[in-house]
Amino acid sequence: MDNNLTWAKKQTVSSSLTDLGFRDYVAARFLINKEFIIQGLTLASTAVEKYLKAIIVVNLKEKERYNYHFDNFIKLRSVLE
Repeated sequence: MDNNLTWAKKQTVSSSLTDLGFRDYVAARFLINKEFIIQGLTLASTAVEKYLKAIIVVNLKEKERYNYHFDNFIKLRSVLE
């Protein structure tokens, strides 16, 4: 089984993550503007997480897990480095 990701697959996955991150960002701004601070900050956190994952996917040399979350920040950071 090949461990390399194709350029097209990287672009598809990172584009999807970027789109989802932007949608989360817009929704977070709406919630914060309507004074739903906790909900807005939670959604903003997921937006940042998706943008970071998009960066990780584009820069991966080999197929590896990138579905870590901020609750497991050490592993996410190690993959991002």
